[in-house]
Amino acid sequence: MWADEPLRLARTIEARHGESGMSLILRAFQANGVSYSDGMHWMQLDRRRCLGNDDIPALAWGLRCDPTALAAGLVLKETGSAGAWVHLSGHRFSPWVAPGKMLTKLCPQCLRADGYASLTWLIRAVPACRRHGYSMTRQCGHCRRPISWNRPGIDVCRCLRVFPQAADAEPLETEVQAWIDAVHSALAMPPTAEPFSGSALPLAIRGMSVDGAFRLVEAFGLLESSWSSIPAARAKERDLRGAGQVIARGLQRLHALEADAGMADAVLACVHWPLIVLLAESAAAIPDLAAAKSLLELQRRNHTSDSRSRAPRIKSRDQQQLLDLR
Repeated sequence: MWADEPLRLARTIEARHGESGMSLILRAFQANGVSYSDGMHWMQLDRRRCLGNDDIPALAWGLRCDPTALAAGLVLKETGSAGAWVHLSGHRFSPWVAPGKMLTKLCPQCLRADGYASLTWLIRAVPACRRHGYSMTRQCGHCRRPISWNRPGIDVCRCLRVFPQAADAEPLETEVQAWIDAVHSALAMPPTAEPFSGSALPLAIRGMSVDGAFRLVEAFGLLESSWSSIPAARAKERDLRGAGQVIARGLQRLHALEADAGMADAVLACVHWPLIVLLAESAAAIPDLAAAKSLLELQRRNHTSDSRSRAPRIKSRDQQQLLDLR
């Protein structure tokens, strides 16, 4: 991976708590007067591919930083998974949830106040800022170009202007605030901890991984109604505000099932079942697999010939099984 005379930066930069590894790399280059493109070239790193654990020792040596802290903040491919899984902060994710790409999103207010980018901004499960609401953006407010790690400074765009703050960012829904707080806590915990135990979150996702919980919530919230167009729903989800609405709907529907068995028909008609099937076929953890299989078993057992519904009818006596999806 390295050249015969690898670059080692002169000035040491300490990682901040909760900082993404890419943020640390960019800050280290900036502090040493090295451009991102030159630094990556000298270290012979290609960010068009996902980094792996084998890349960390040499990279940490060049950056003069702690390899454990660096690895925790980077999306790293799982050895032997053929690209099917990645790891971030010790947690296992599908690349769909944690893409290891050059493009990223950020909260300009947090960047200006804290001087670093949070590792939670690397995953699709966090479409907004826990402190500033829907202030997150994927493009520069000045030049409208997609935000990339290849930029002059942590809070400076390639157009050489500081990322502008969102003047009218909407506040988060109660459910989304609780969700993002839980994800932030989860990524600061060991993978064996229970991040989704808060009373504001559905019982159904307790015990699940962050990856599995998000994919389950997404399946319940993607469609606005049972008649929604899937391509249109996916198009809305690409907008960060729309992604937040998907999470809010998914959590609200899971809460509705827990509160009232009579809501089952209406809620399950809106579930995007292919995402549940995909979760059963590729689960990050055993509780995720159990949750998906339980839902699919209920679908088969309670199948109805009602062609107007995308989902089976769930009988009242099965509500507790639905809630114990772990």
